[in-house]
Amino acid sequence: MSAYLGEMIASFDFWMAVGVMGQLVFMSRMLVQWYASERQKESVVPVSFWWISIIGSVVVLAYGIKKMQPPVILGQLFGFVVYIRNLMLIYAKRAEAGVAGATGTAVGEAAEAGTPGTMSSAAGQGARGTDEQAAMTPATAMPRLDGVVGPEAGDEAAVAAPKSGPGAGHLK
Repeated sequence: MSAYLGEMIASFDFWMAVGVMGQLVFMSRMLVQWYASERQKESVVPVSFWWISIIGSVVVLAYGIKKMQPPVILGQLFGFVVYIRNLMLIYAKRAEAGVAGATGTAVGEAAEAGTPGTMSSAAGQGARGTDEQAAMTPATAMPRLDGVVGPEAGDEAAVAAPKSGPGAGHLK
């Protein structure tokens, strides 16, 4: 074991430093996701998770290419496609909903901080998330910043009046 560590330390060069830094950046995305989930008290994937994934992936990919390591190259290339596609989906949904956040405004910054501008795990369950989420969003409300929009016009099932309590029997 000590011979292995000694050889590793002796072979440490610029590209090894690049690879280690890239891997540290790549691993940090999990800390960002964990922090955002703890703040929300539910599993969320903030936009910053995907950006950190891209940055770390590019750096590790550069290392893999320089060191001619096909497993590293193949692993990072596929992931890179997934990270880009997720960002495309997030920003397309924001643009579709008319939310100005794709350009780094306050909404985008909220997403970076893991606050209500994040994509929750429910966002993958359809355009409006779960039925519970749709029921909590009034039809006249602004689109939610987590990528889940309120019920569409004519969607009476999602806009049903409460059966009891304040406002029972009234639709607004």
